[in-house]
Amino acid sequence: MAMCCVSHLGSACPFTSFQPLSRLAIGRTGEQPECRRQGKAEAIKGKYNEALETRWAARPGAGIKNPASLAGLSPHAERRWISTNFGYRLPTGIAGRGGQSLSLTFPIQAKLNDGSPVQLVLAGRHDIEPLRALYRIIVNEGTSYPHDRFPDDDEFMDYWFRGKTTVAAYVPDRDGASAMAGAFYLKPNWPGRARQVANAGFIVAPAWRGKGLGWLLGATMLDYARQLGYRSVIFNLVFSENLSARHLWQRLGFKELAVVPDAVRKSDGTYQDAVIMFQSLIHP
Repeated sequence: MAMCCVSHLGSACPFTSFQPLSRLAIGRTGEQPECRRQGKAEAIKGKYNEALETRWAARPGAGIKNPASLAGLSPHAERRWISTNFGYRLPTGIAGRGGQSLSLTFPIQAKLNDGSPVQLVLAGRHDIEPLRALYRIIVNEGTSYPHDRFPDDDEFMDYWFRGKTTVAAYVPDRDGASAMAGAFYLKPNWPGRARQVANAGFIVAPAWRGKGLGWLLGATMLDYARQLGYRSVIFNLVFSENLSARHLWQRLGFKELAVVPDAVRKSDGTYQDAVIMFQSLIHP
């Protein structure tokens, strides 16, 4: 199911905005040094550890060791263990328990639960039409995003690209895929003094749901947000009946702050609540 975490449009990201892939360099020496402090490093590794342990706990009887045993493994052995037991490979540049690397760089090569290779890329002009086609499916479903009609060209660009960082997922990769498998945008939730609070929105194509792509996109977003200097992430409009999205965000460490009664009109004319969800990126 698509996973909506939307807000009204805000200002540009304090560190980056929509631009061609070749012009956006992440993790170079001297950039955003606060993202490389040891405390931030432990926070990043801790979130991956928590997510891995949650995935282990959700698969009782699988006959594998608790991820806590990863503490003594080398980075290479750790990645191999994760891939073998979970069908998931930590993106290049992100360390788990054993590694020290913090620089998240795109494109990212990973693996879904069924073994399918997936590539995450920073979206550019070549990704606009594939994302438009995928979002049309999401809007027609009417179960996760607020649009009750498909936005026109200008509205679509405002919603998904302008003032945002947009990441697209392709299986097996951008060159070999017939369609986009999923995507997320990342932006400040508010301007000015509150721009350090991020907001993000996620979509996954029907054919790739239930395979771990949502988890991969969410985990990648959290680390990317930290790297860009955000201090927290808030989701303003998670549909209350979108249980798969709510459970995913809870597994990734989000807390439900409040409920907005009858915030969303459904296709049958009845209403459902919306949930506001939040996660700090600096406090455990």
